[in-house]
Amino acid sequence: MKASTSELAAMLNLPVEAISGPVMWVDCGTEQSMIPLTSAEYVNACRPDAALMASFSKNLSGQAKVYVFAMTDTGFEARYFGMTGNGSINEDPGTGSACANLGGWWLATKGDMPLDAMVYQAKTSSRPSLLSLKVDQGRIHVGGRVIEIGGGKLSW
Repeated sequence: MKASTSELAAMLNLPVEAISGPVMWVDCGTEQSMIPLTSAEYVNACRPDAALMASFSKNLSGQAKVYVFAMTDTGFEARYFGMTGNGSINEDPGTGSACANLGGWWLATKGDMPLDAMVYQAKTSSRPSLLSLKVDQGRIHVGGRVIEIGGGKLSW
């Protein structure tokens, strides 16, 4: 990630001391910036700035995405933000791909240390989710329950 800690904090509308590091891009299927924060309170206080997010959090495909998280006594508190086509920020309440990337961040920062945790995402929203994350022997497992909001059929 090319942004400084102070730039990332400004992007999230948080004080610099909220960022706990290490911040990195992780791709376990879809690339996102992973920003660890010092507390669940900071996770819930995030109010990303769209212009700064477009400047500091674009992946190789040009999509601006950010996953913020903090370790808690029961697992992780997390939120996922992505830019929409019209330049506004959307919060996804349950993001399995981002949870998998949290597992990738864990492997990159903790090595072979196993993890079995619950990930509370978008806890303060009207659609909070609870995901499970297990990292063991280099493998990442994500689970959870979802509410289907759409469906379709693909034929060719």
